[in-house]
Amino acid sequence: MTRFSKCSIIVLCFFFVGAFSCPRCVSSNQLLVPSPGSSDWSTDASPWTSEKWTGDDKPYSAARLRIEREVNTSHDPLAVVAKYKAMAGDNPRSARATFFWASAAYAAVPYMSSDDEYCRLMVGVLDALAVPPSPHTYEYARMRYLIQLCGFWCTPDLTVLGHRLLKMEYDDPDVLEQVAVSTPDLTAAIALVRRSIRIRPGRPNSYLHLGEIYYLNSTEPENAERAVQNFRAYQSMAARDRDTRIWVRSKISFLNSKLDEPKTK
Repeated sequence: MTRFSKCSIIVLCFFFVGAFSCPRCVSSNQLLVPSPGSSDWSTDASPWTSEKWTGDDKPYSAARLRIEREVNTSHDPLAVVAKYKAMAGDNPRSARATFFWASAAYAAVPYMSSDDEYCRLMVGVLDALAVPPSPHTYEYARMRYLIQLCGFWCTPDLTVLGHRLLKMEYDDPDVLEQVAVSTPDLTAAIALVRRSIRIRPGRPNSYLHLGEIYYLNSTEPENAERAVQNFRAYQSMAARDRDTRIWVRSKISFLNSKLDEPKTK
């Protein structure tokens, strides 16, 4: 994928309950089925997050890149998603058709301008990815991991899966940033996002991620200042998501009030 997904905001919202008010709505039960790690595709009764990747990845990798280009060059990304959704609906047990739909939906996320648009885009995708049989490929596991994190906190099995995915392809910006937001060590988390930026610069939400990570450690004034800097970098890059921009403004206001506190005492 050549552009960022909005998924990490949800991850952080649930993972650090009460830390901040997340703009990404996941209350719809259409997005919260099935539960993380619950689908059993493997013959040895292991969860999908730990299945072996023994299938042929080439058709999935080629299709993902093609679909990403199609979405990113289209005047109507949602029409592209609708096309692949219809194909998946006609072939509900076809892993490839489902993967095509999921790839199109994930690629279209940056073009959504509100939470409602985002939720409508993602309805049904996760359920479709859970339908057996699994193709047992890295690409399919990667896509399901990224979309799973659109609606759930990062559970231990997803954390392990994220690191497995990075072992297969360490220079994957999407996975790097998802692993980063579930990494408790500040230095390690920042390093992952900065690596992602070096690989694929110019993405607004990479700076949103950095701001979020520093925000979660903003009891230290220097981290609060860095959070504000990165949130402002996000604002300056004309991101489309209206609701996230509102959320970012509220966080900047809150952080600035914290930074001003010692001056008023």
